[in-house]
Amino acid sequence: MKRTVLFSILALSTPAFAAPKAVPHKAKPVAAAQRENVVNINEASADQLKLLPGVGATVVEELLAHRTKAPLKCDGLASRVYGISAKKEAALKPFCTESGPTTLTVKMNKDGQPSKTKATTKKERLAGNQ
Repeated sequence: MKRTVLFSILALSTPAFAAPKAVPHKAKPVAAAQRENVVNINEASADQLKLLPGVGATVVEELLAHRTKAPLKCDGLASRVYGISAKKEAALKPFCTESGPTTLTVKMNKDGQPSKTKATTKKERLAGNQ
């Protein structure tokens, strides 16, 4: 009896049609096709993969070998691909995509800026200092 009365009081004190709680709006991620300066790690050639910061011939070979087994994901590359550390993975993330076209055309450095090419002649080096 006491349980029934207690249940009735709780049921009547709780509004049946409570207003739904507001759900915070989450920003949608930018689609891969809209991003610029990215490399599709699942479709890029070896030369395109070398444009990524800190990626050389050895890491390219590892990436190509792994993606023949299964598609790669940008998150977790450090744990799956030999030669990619967590630090390097963080540097690759802004330039990495899993789908869409490869739009990166110049070699990037670890700071996310285009790499500077060294002048090949003394004349070019001197011209650059002026």
